[in-house]
Amino acid sequence: MEQSDQAWVIVERGAFVFAQCRACGWLSHARRAYASAHKEGAKHLEECAGAVSADPTGQPS
Repeated sequence: MEQSDQAWVIVERGAFVFAQCRACGWLSHARRAYASAHKEGAKHLEECAGAVSADPTGQPS
């Protein structure tokens, strides 16, 4: 899946997933549930000074 346009992405490492901010490099805690990582990524972007959008598709909110 191509994710280069997104403000943040979900990263898989073994049985765990992380949300990673492309603007500042922030990485969430390891989660087993995609929904939890997704929620943390969206929450981080609300507070990230380098973020353009809280939507992982890169669309303005």
